[in-house]
Amino acid sequence: LRRQSVDVTSLSGGGGAGEASDQQAQRRVVSVWTMDKHPGCHFVRGALTREGVEDIARDVFEQYIEPPAHSNHTKKYGRIANLWRAAQADARLSKARKGNGEGDWDW
Repeated sequence: LRRQSVDVTSLSGGGGAGEASDQQAQRRVVSVWTMDKHPGCHFVRGALTREGVEDIARDVFEQYIEPPAHSNHTKKYGRIANLWRAAQADARLSKARKGNGEGDWDW
């Protein structure tokens, strides 16, 4: 891992060019970690608020895993809808003819 400091004052809502503001007076510098083997991958601690993290996690579990997205089950079972809802209900896959082109498995 490689650490560097980045000034994000201008990214956090400071005034425009040549414009003084309270936020510009309070410079914001954060630590950014990068990995040589993964160029473009950056880790910034505290970049998101708790609410922002919760919103993203909820969307990942409830929306992003739905077809046509692929999951780790797609190769074996085909595209399966309602993965998160089924996991919350402790449902198990069973062989069933759905007839909608999404595979032969259902909850």
